Amino acid sequence: MYILVNRDNIVVDILSEVRYIKLQSSNGITVACEEDEGTGVIGSDCDTHYVLIKADTVSSPNAVRVVEMDEIPSNAKPNLWKLDNETGTLVYRYTLEEAQAMKQEKNKILFAEYLESHPLTWVDGKEYGVSEADQSEISLNLNQYQIAISAGVETPTLEWHARHEECKPWSLEQLAALSLKISEAVYPKYHQMQQYKTEIYGCTTVEEVEAIELNYEDAE
Repeated sequence: MYILVNRDNIVVDILSEVRYIKLQSSNGITVACEEDEGTGVIGSDCDTHYVLIKADTVSSPNAVRVVEMDEIPSNAKPNLWKLDNETGTLVYRYTLEEAQAMKQEKNKILFAEYLESHPLTWVDGKEYGVSEADQSEISLNLNQYQIAISAGVETPTLEWHARHEECKPWSLEQLAALSLKISEAVYPKYHQMQQYKTEIYGCTTVEEVEAIELNYEDAE
C-alpha cells in the first residue's frame, strides 16, 4: 500500500492498489505530481492519477512524496492524517479541539444547506425560503412594521415574497402566520443541529469526532 504526502507530510492520497513505477534519483527520493508534469505513471483504479517525476523537480507545487506503508489505518483519510517521520506511522493531523471545531463548522454548513434546499410550501401553493437569512429578514420586516405603527404611521409598508418572485404587500396577520409556520418547520432540524453539536463537543478523541455522521436527510 502507498500514500502520497506533501512537504508538510500531510497525506494527500491513499493508494491501495497501484501500478507503481519507481524512479531512481540522486538522493533516492521518489516523487509524484499531477499527470501533466512528469514521466512514468503511478495510478490507481480510481479516477485520480499521478505521474512520477525526478527528485530535482520536487519544488513543483503539485509534487508529493511516495511512501510505501506496511499498514494503513482503516479510517485514515486524505488531508486529515499525516506521516510521523520518527515512527513511520500515520497520525491525526489535528488536535481534538481542532477536529471538533472543523466538525461543528461542517455541521453548521450542512444545516444551512438543508434549509436552503427545503423551502416551505405555503397555503397559496407557492414556495417560501426558510434559510436563516430569510427568517431574519421576515423578523426585521415585522419589527419595523410594529415600530412604524407605534410611531403613528398610518399605512406602513409590509411586504414579502415567494421564492424567485418580487416583493408584494402582505398583511400583518399573513406574514406573522408564515413566520410561525417557518419556525415550526425549521425547529426539528435546528434541534438536530444542536444535538450534533453536543455530541461533537462531548467526544474525548479525534477518532470519535471523525466517526460522527452528520445527516439532515435521515428523517425524510
